[in-house]
Amino acid sequence: MTQPTEEMNVLAETEHYLVWLEEDDAGEVNYHVDLEFVTLHLLKEEWDELAELIRKANSAKGSR
Repeated sequence: MTQPTEEMNVLAETEHYLVWLEEDDAGEVNYHVDLEFVTLHLLKEEWDELAELIRKANSAKGSR
């Protein structure tokens, strides 16, 4: 997992996972999801879709 620094805009962190964002030179926001050995690099639209997928999965889990 990437170790957070003061320059990183960390949104959430657990023992093994980290979500942070940065703005690129063109002003586009990029989300980084560090999952220990895998890192996802997502644009805002991709992040929104992933977040919706996780919310749906979490809701479905609660109904079982």
